[in-house]
Amino acid sequence: MPRHTPTGIDWTERGDGLPVVMLHGLMGDRRLISRFTESVLAERPGLRRLHLDLPGHGLSSGEGISSSDDVVDRVAAFLDDVLGDEPYAVVGNSFGGGIARALTGREPSRVAGMALIAPLIIADHGRRDVPTCAPIDVEPLDGGTDDDRRDFAEFTFRQTRQHWELYLEEVAPGTRLGDSAAIGRISAAYEFSVSPESQFTTYERPVTFILGRQDPVVGFTDALAIASSYPRATYLVADGAGHNPHHEQPELCAAALGAWIDAVISSTA
Repeated sequence: MPRHTPTGIDWTERGDGLPVVMLHGLMGDRRLISRFTESVLAERPGLRRLHLDLPGHGLSSGEGISSSDDVVDRVAAFLDDVLGDEPYAVVGNSFGGGIARALTGREPSRVAGMALIAPLIIADHGRRDVPTCAPIDVEPLDGGTDDDRRDFAEFTFRQTRQHWELYLEEVAPGTRLGDSAAIGRISAAYEFSVSPESQFTTYERPVTFILGRQDPVVGFTDALAIASSYPRATYLVADGAGHNPHHEQPELCAAALGAWIDAVISSTA
């Protein structure tokens, strides 16, 4: 798809039917979760899958973006223009998980379901409950830059060549694109002005949290702490997985995402 002129958001779209919107993490682009989500969602007919580069990321413009709130505003404007008032489901990864929560907080009746992969819950790194990074299966790595190696080591629990290759293919390229100044402004105003969960009593649609037990970036217990807001939530806390659980435990994560979208389809039929 061409860049959406009113918002500057670049995206790809596949399939027809119920819209499912994919939102990636900070400093990445849509490649971060597109292969994984397509491996599950493309098998099911009747889904219109929209893979976005968040504002300031990938090929999307960062002009006028100065905070996480601005990202939510821009994505909401994109969805309003592209989808009209049509309901949609959303898959959010890391920072994209925070954006998904914020969109749901604004219009809970419009969001048909939400799947959150290692989602941002608490913006302040110092307040997060995260495990100590103690990687296993550390293997010699080839290729990449020093920054790639540092980030991989900080995000990944099972540091195998296989996971390194996935990182180089799906994570690292996005860090070299985007508007670094816009990403810096977002990082400096990372906290939402209003907590998403404060905008509704409970959200009564299918929700799945896909979490890494050894995730040193957002952890998993902060997501468990908001369970009362999501009475239909399913939680997968995948052992042997860091901040990219869909890389380190793909079968478990695919099963969880598949069960979630089946519940969404059933609830909207």
